[in-house]
Amino acid sequence: MNTIKLTMLEKISLILKMGIGSAISWELAILFGSEYPYLGPISLIICLQATLIQSIRFGIARIVGTIIGVASVSILASSLHASGWSIMVIMLVSLIIPLILRANSIMLNQIALSVLLVLEFEHKLHGYGLDRIRDSIIGAAVALLLHILLYPPNLTKRAIAEVEALPPILANKLKSLATWLETGASQKNYFNLEMDLLRKKMFEAEEKIKKLN
Repeated sequence: MNTIKLTMLEKISLILKMGIGSAISWELAILFGSEYPYLGPISLIICLQATLIQSIRFGIARIVGTIIGVASVSILASSLHASGWSIMVIMLVSLIIPLILRANSIMLNQIALSVLLVLEFEHKLHGYGLDRIRDSIIGAAVALLLHILLYPPNLTKRAIAEVEALPPILANKLKSLATWLETGASQKNYFNLEMDLLRKKMFEAEEKIKKLN
């Protein structure tokens, strides 16, 4: 699973952002006239990712996906009720253009989710579609602001520091290897295990940097 390990302080910060952000998103949604203010905190929780870059990506995907999903249902199913076949047809049609435009999997998931929920609730909950768009924007905006203002995540710096620590370790290992060879290279090779561990550390550092993008 593509996850990023957080320190205890980073976890506490994330929890505080979820709690504070949910309250702010709820109140802002009510202030702007939402009848379903829980949609704001839902968007905030989804958009609060481990890094700022990931949060921005989730925020954009959430907002754009919601708009496309609501528009698709409004155009294609304004007179239909939810059923297995209507969900399939509308979902496939609404995902074709984003797929052609090379939308990422996050946005495709958000479009599909919006199609499903709006198709089900728009006839039962008046104004659900518009509230979903507005509250998604509120939740995403609050998530990004909290990430920037309250203990901004700096996992990239940590990952780079781990990478920068590897060359000196490698140099020391090579010096030890040279000494071992100069002394006749005994049959016991103590370097295979150490080099394997070093390669593992290098691989883990590379993976961390990839996850931050």
